Amino acid sequence: MEHFKIDYEGVGFRPSEILALLKFHDIPVELEGDVPADTSPQEAFPEWKRVMSLDSTFVLFDVVCAIIGIDPYDSQFFPDDAQADFRRYEDLLHKAIARGELAATEVTTKRNDKTWQMDASALLAWCEAKGIVYPLPLPASLPMPVLPKPSALVAGRWPWGEHTTKALALLADAARQWWSTYDPAEPQTAPTNNEVVEHLVAKGASTKLAESIASILRADDLPTGRRKSSAD
Repeated sequence: MEHFKIDYEGVGFRPSEILALLKFHDIPVELEGDVPADTSPQEAFPEWKRVMSLDSTFVLFDVVCAIIGIDPYDSQFFPDDAQADFRRYEDLLHKAIARGELAATEVTTKRNDKTWQMDASALLAWCEAKGIVYPLPLPASLPMPVLPKPSALVAGRWPWGEHTTKALALLADAARQWWSTYDPAEPQTAPTNNEVVEHLVAKGASTKLAESIASILRADDLPTGRRKSSAD
């Protein structure tokens, strides 16, 4: 396969990355001749990806463009086949954010449009978890991704596997936000139910759902009333 490297480097993938991904999924590949080792990992990436990787945060549109191999600054007219790929990955990322699998923050663009922004480290972690090749050159501050074994993927992010819902994602978010610093020896470190409810409602939960989640998360031995201050 004389054109193997040429076929893939245009969209930002190195031959060794493609082969590693195929091998990971137990797909046999027979090549004519040897695939050269990656003596210079940055060499295979187009210039726009190298420049993009210098930033520490990315908006969702740019991430999708990087995944499908289209320069976000040259994306006014997508080829027909690229439009379908764009929508497919855009939908996948939106679902990952909604489920709490991909950490992202809602921001407002210069055109006053709402979008999602994520750190490079969060994107890398999500790519690793999903077995997706990270689409950009890795900055020196980020570790090289290690593809998880299939058994690790089956385990999922929950004890019971991959099944998740919006309510579960909200529960996990509230637990991290409000209960990760709780110390049973110091009851005053516990949040009030009202604080948790307000947080969840701001995230899009209904008041009824937010109240249910707040009650589920509350430590069994804590009262549900107002938290006492040191002056009480």
